[in-house]
Amino acid sequence: LQAVDALFLLGALNVVTGVSGSGKSTLVKRILHPLLKRHLDLGGDRPGVSDGLSGDVHRIENVEFVDQNPIGKSSRSNPATYVKAWDDVRACFAAQPLSRNRGYKPSVFSFDTSGGRCETCEGEGRVSIGMQFMADVTLTCDACKGRRFTDAVLEVELDGCNILPLINGESNKVIQPDGKERTTLFWFYPMESHMAVIMRKGDWKLINNLGVGYAGKWSQVENKKAVELFRIRKEDQSPDDLGEQKNLAAQFPVIRNSMLQELNNFLKKAGVSMPYRNINSSSVTKEEKSAYPKILQLGSKKDRVWVTFQSEKNKAEIKEAHLLYTLNPKEFDKTRGHREEWLQAPAKIENGRCESIMPPGATHAIFCMRDTNGFLITSEPLPDFQKVPYATTQDSTFLKNGYAYKPGLFSLIELAKKAQSIAENKKVNVSALKKSLSTAQLLYDSEKIVVKQLSNAIRSLRSEIRKLKTVPQSKHFTINRFPSEPLF
Repeated sequence: LQAVDALFLLGALNVVTGVSGSGKSTLVKRILHPLLKRHLDLGGDRPGVSDGLSGDVHRIENVEFVDQNPIGKSSRSNPATYVKAWDDVRACFAAQPLSRNRGYKPSVFSFDTSGGRCETCEGEGRVSIGMQFMADVTLTCDACKGRRFTDAVLEVELDGCNILPLINGESNKVIQPDGKERTTLFWFYPMESHMAVIMRKGDWKLINNLGVGYAGKWSQVENKKAVELFRIRKEDQSPDDLGEQKNLAAQFPVIRNSMLQELNNFLKKAGVSMPYRNINSSSVTKEEKSAYPKILQLGSKKDRVWVTFQSEKNKAEIKEAHLLYTLNPKEFDKTRGHREEWLQAPAKIENGRCESIMPPGATHAIFCMRDTNGFLITSEPLPDFQKVPYATTQDSTFLKNGYAYKPGLFSLIELAKKAQSIAENKKVNVSALKKSLSTAQLLYDSEKIVVKQLSNAIRSLRSEIRKLKTVPQSKHFTINRFPSEPLF
């Protein structure tokens, strides 16, 4: 390869073609893949000579190289068994009443081990017959007729079908716990590119576009029809509008309204939280903008954090709120923040004030609220997602305040004190915990915020609490969230 500039699109399937020896494997396997691994600090082979990567590389969070080598140790392995997804399916079948009566374990529903598989073909469903002077012949197993399991195992059913249709990807009727056949499927897509709720029932598919009102490259979402109806199959079940090109919502209003009502009832019963509206959308009226409550002040005391907002009669009422917090900014993550995770804690709304308790060890937090018009109100301004790349390592640093470190440290200190008291009553040595507590308390009392020192104190205190395995505080969720992360 010489003087080649290769363009790869993100969010799309890229295909590299060419005649034999043109450099396809060299480009992908020896240049692109190693360069991406180096960019993500994942090590790997030395990349081939190139000028490097450019473009929106920061949006890539991980890279995997899939070649033609078998993914498992057995020819019976497949993607579902390799990623352990099949383990849950086997466990579900083993939990059925008939399985429990017969003493079936999850391994009985595996075609890799003896017990439930056909032993004639060893779970392959076919047998190979060696031929002299000719290639071996593969035939369907006479014992199981290609079904891979014994008849007894296939008598166990879940939702009206045995394990065989799941393996073969066949379509069977699904029977719900109340004995009725499931005829409806629901999807919820909370994605900024296409926020929608979808329902498939019989021959029809209904899409309710939620019109999130983003500007720029997603502006077409807002201009879409609110509700679309497509006929996927004809009455004889032959394919109809599989590509969803012809919206029939106006032609079949009875079907449209009936499905929409059923969809809304399902969402309400399931407690699904709908996407927030965007106050900067062009569809927002002047009245809605003037009623939008503004943030007044942020505050904290010990482990309590709060935000005050406009609550006059001419302002929309805040109806729901929660606190989003993080436990692992880049100081606690060996991938330098690539895995920063945000979690949700409850919040209380009262008299123009939203308040919550900072979880132990939380480093940053922000309140997310929704008013009666459905708009998102945050305790601090957040950048538009179109202006901030995905996979950014700056999530927590977007917050100028963020209730940084101190409230979460206080909460962690209180948790450590409770652990110390219980451990001392049990005559457990807590000298190391006391030392960490002393350091943490000094840093909390200091007016300065030194990120490295505070991070070390939180890390040390988490570790010492976890070591006291006989006290309940050692099992606290927030100090055990990332058990394999050495910096946590």
